Amino acid sequence: MVLELLAIGGGAVVVKDMFVHQIEADDSLSWVNDAWLQFARDNKATHLTREAILGRPLWDFITEATTRHFYQIIVQRVRTLARVIKLHYRCDSPEKRRFMRMEIHPLGEGRLQFRNWILREEVRPALELLAASDGGSGRLITMCSWCKRVNNPTAGEWQEPEQAVLQMQLFNCATPPPITHGICSACEKALEAEIEILA
Repeated sequence: MVLELLAIGGGAVVVKDMFVHQIEADDSLSWVNDAWLQFARDNKATHLTREAILGRPLWDFITEATTRHFYQIIVQRVRTLARVIKLHYRCDSPEKRRFMRMEIHPLGEGRLQFRNWILREEVRPALELLAASDGGSGRLITMCSWCKRVNNPTAGEWQEPEQAVLQMQLFNCATPPPITHGICSACEKALEAEIEILA
């Protein structure tokens, strides 16, 4: 198990479990820790075993073009500047909002280590939209890869999933619509600002 000591406020220290993966200079996945695998299993991604992912490009698992583009820029900057970058994002399940932190550490020779951990969780009633598979009603819903808000084109804004489900009347669908991922304007601006800092 990998542990991280975090300095909090007036110097108190909290130990957090981390979900860690590493990539080589060619962007292939070369290592994941046991906590990463357990997190995948806990979130119904049992197909993500070491045998299934190691040696494959990281980009096989980040399929949405805008999200992949931002990750590629960040990865390139971390390698070029040999500096750690710290990002906040959400990784929700149907029953929980998960507020996460990621640090990308350069290891030398182009290798990078991604350290992720849960900062806090908020329990909520299960949201069937987030349990949707590739099937569904044929209506495609866009969710931000970073903050997990849903694009509601009728309202002209990105909303928390619970609010979007109500306003878009997604409960009227026989099955939840499939989700595609993108990036909302607020997260895009925040990431662009972070990338500028690294320039």
